[in-house]
Amino acid sequence: MRILLGLLIGGSLGAFIGYKGQCATGTCPLTSNPYIGGVYGALIGALLSAPFAARENASTTASLSKESSQMVTETHSANIVNLGSEAAFTTNVLQASKPVLVDLWAPWCGPCRAQAPVLERLAGQLGDAARIVKVNVDQFPRIASELGVQGIPTLVIFRDGKESERFVGLQTYETLKEALGA
Repeated sequence: MRILLGLLIGGSLGAFIGYKGQCATGTCPLTSNPYIGGVYGALIGALLSAPFAARENASTTASLSKESSQMVTETHSANIVNLGSEAAFTTNVLQASKPVLVDLWAPWCGPCRAQAPVLERLAGQLGDAARIVKVNVDQFPRIASELGVQGIPTLVIFRDGKESERFVGLQTYETLKEALGA
């Protein structure tokens, strides 16, 4: 947004200088005509505003990441397991006697944050019929790689330690409930 603002302000100032200022030889790019002055002004404005835009985006991303990770860990119900180690994946997923829905997510992922309330609702309805295991792909990239995850959120249903169904992207409550047979 700041870069666009820099383009607009710089272009306007350059065009104004090009319109009002007249170079005696006509070779000065800023004062030869308003069109060339506008182009040069827009470029200068974008270059000057780019560092500020990058700094703003970095701080916004960091705050969103912090908020989303707090949101996810604070709202877990008893039927949602937040994976703590790679060994826990074997215990909670591959050796589970009931169906397991594995949510491969990341705190910076907007659709992942949108999927979290759906999973909370589903966990409340499942009771002991199934379990939900959340795997942060930033913390456990090897698990994500072994499962062939190419986009997140990826939701994988395991039955008897084997993958039975896979969903990529934001899914509805009804779709997941039907897939788990609940």
